[in-house]
Amino acid sequence: MLLPVVYVYLPESAEWCRTHGKAASPLGSPLLRSPPVASPPTPHEMAKQRSREKRRREQLIRNNPGLGWRFTWAVIGIYGFLTLCGMIAQMSIISMYAVFAKDSFGLNSLRVGFAMTLGAVASVGTNVWISPTAIHRLGVEPAGILGFVFIVLGAFGTVVLRPLPASLASLMLTYLGLAINSSAVTTGAASLTDWRNRSTVMTGVRMMKSLGAVLGPIISGHMAALDVRLPFACASCAALLGAVVELACMPLARHFRDLVEKRKTVGSATGILEDGGWQDEQGTTEEIWDMGVYVSHILTTRHYRWITYNSAIKNFISDALPEVPIDSEELHRQGYDRRRHLLRDCKEVDVLGLQERCQELEQENFELRQLIAAHTESHHDRKLSIAEEEDIETTDRHACRNELAMDERC
Repeated sequence: MLLPVVYVYLPESAEWCRTHGKAASPLGSPLLRSPPVASPPTPHEMAKQRSREKRRREQLIRNNPGLGWRFTWAVIGIYGFLTLCGMIAQMSIISMYAVFAKDSFGLNSLRVGFAMTLGAVASVGTNVWISPTAIHRLGVEPAGILGFVFIVLGAFGTVVLRPLPASLASLMLTYLGLAINSSAVTTGAASLTDWRNRSTVMTGVRMMKSLGAVLGPIISGHMAALDVRLPFACASCAALLGAVVELACMPLARHFRDLVEKRKTVGSATGILEDGGWQDEQGTTEEIWDMGVYVSHILTTRHYRWITYNSAIKNFISDALPEVPIDSEELHRQGYDRRRHLLRDCKEVDVLGLQERCQELEQENFELRQLIAAHTESHHDRKLSIAEEEDIETTDRHACRNELAMDERC
């Protein structure tokens, strides 16, 4: 049914015209008209552009070491466990609700299916409208905890509240919590990945989710054999455990997220972000450990007593590595090169010879200052003698003028 509409209107759209370098048809809507644009690139130009992009990605891959295996497994452990708890709670309720509804309310398969359909509709609506708003306003971890709380309350209310409408409302609350928690946990795991560990993290979390889908019915099935209400208690316990773990791991998750945010320029050709600001790189635990081991090895093999004089060595390193300009990438590179060349030159110079040369220059500077002072004094004396001669000459000239005036009067 949509094929004729697409065939008729798609070539008339502004996007199609821009893509193919054609003007919009005058018969089309004025909103869809677009001015003529330049012709599309040739296949040779497109191949060159793809080649440049490929080389840029390969260079980025070579220069970016990623977040490290400790970071990756920590994210998998935290969010995998949260996914496991949420999936155990979900499967415990879904797999045993039909048994509970039949035993407690006498519902047949049709009405049980209607109740589960209501839960699915509530879950879809939550994923579309409620979950994005909750994650945006509360944050990833608080939204996940809120979902766990809704699961606990909903599972408890489904069992305790005897009127069927109240029990169904509690079931809807449970589905709402499951949807919010699932979205928050998935978003949190995805936000703590980069291009190196994204597939590993998401696959590990997915495996834990599958494990929860297997364990949930097994645990709830054994509990339902004792009491049909125990699967909901199991779901509440799993959700409560997940909420406690997520609350305890919130500082660590925020630290991980801050680390990911401060590594956007790692491996790139510049340390300047797209918005024009400079970003300082932050290392992972492995990178900090590796740099510390390297610096300690350098200090040890070059005979610095860095353990005895630890504070002095830290001050020395701070003096040897001053700040470099970050106004632009060119100034940053020039500042680094200048400092690097200075350190290389100082490394090749003998310290004693440098001190002797400094003393010679100080002596030469002292002699030059004395010569300048003597020259200035003689020049000042000469100025005074010239001024005195001019005064005498002026006095004689005035005396002559007075004598001439007196002669004329006589």
